[in-house]
Amino acid sequence: MNTTPADSLAQRLPQQLDLSQRHTWQPAISGDIDIVIDRNSRWFHCGDPFTREKIERLFCQLLRREEGGEYFLVTPVEKWRITVEAAPLRVIAMEIGQGQIQFACNDGSDFLLGPDHSIQALAHSTGALPVIAVRDGLCALIERHYYYRLAEEASWESEQAWIGTVGAKQLLPTLE
Repeated sequence: MNTTPADSLAQRLPQQLDLSQRHTWQPAISGDIDIVIDRNSRWFHCGDPFTREKIERLFCQLLRREEGGEYFLVTPVEKWRITVEAAPLRVIAMEIGQGQIQFACNDGSDFLLGPDHSIQALAHSTGALPVIAVRDGLCALIERHYYYRLAEEASWESEQAWIGTVGAKQLLPTLE
């Protein structure tokens, strides 16, 4: 079985990482790795799509955005720069009910729409993209079908669409 550099990096990681401590990891930059997260938040290595969901999820959990907007995969001992074309993460499920909107992301996180997880429009050369803040300056792409579902649930006030409940009510950004 051929091993890619991405597989090799994954194999060098400890079996159990305490991700709650990732903000304390400050290794020197190891270099650049040919990983690209495209406009649709799909992961590629050397032009080939990631096919192993476990590695993609692990790498999503190791992802960090630093001042200046650069993205890195960071472990306690390595730090690799990668390329992100738009949003590095993506919403993989959304549930609306009981006055709440819950999202699941491809990094394994689940969260509710609220002040720490706000929806925004991300400027991109192909047009604005709907995203939601996830953690540490990272955002997740809200795919169009989820965005349209949010629009269906929106309430209109003064010609603006609002989503969420009173405590988590937010303006639904337009994508023009």
